[in-house]
Amino acid sequence: MENDQITKNDTIVIETYKALVGSVKKEKIKTHLDSFFLKKYDSKKLIIALKMEQYIKKSGGKFEFNDSINPNNAYHVNSIEEFDSIRKLIFKKFKPKIKVKIDSTKIDSLKTKKQ
Repeated sequence: MENDQITKNDTIVIETYKALVGSVKKEKIKTHLDSFFLKKYDSKKLIIALKMEQYIKKSGGKFEFNDSINPNNAYHVNSIEEFDSIRKLIFKKFKPKIKVKIDSTKIDSLKTKKQ
């Protein structure tokens, strides 16, 4: 019965395969599949979870659904691509600008101390 739920949906099969091949930890995949079998996830939520695990694996980070957030206070995205473009925009905007100023007199004094 459980296998039928997965094998009848090509997208779930493909995303599960991509997650396994993409080195997503098997425990994470199993957690999402268990949530699907326990009816905590519908097929759309499972597919999103598997795609996000693949994405997060590449960028380093943690992903989980948080149903306790008020939907009116949350930002909604419609695709992984949209999420990625927003993430890039945020990091670009808030990435600290580091300027390095080199004082040549201090460099010269360090060279003489080493000698």
